[in-house]
Amino acid sequence: AETADIIVSGGRGLGCPENFKLVQSLADVFCGAVGASRPVVAVLNYVSVGT
Repeated sequence: AETADIIVSGGRGLGCPENFKLVQSLADVFCGAVGASRPVVAVLNYVSVGT
């Protein structure tokens, strides 16, 4: 994610881990990386976006 031009990020609003497949699919469309909010990072181990 540090070198990506585009980062598609999701958070708790997605509801459940299965819905992160949508984030991954969108990142793939844009040749980007996947990021997530801190609470999601703790559960799914995605790259945190923000502080």
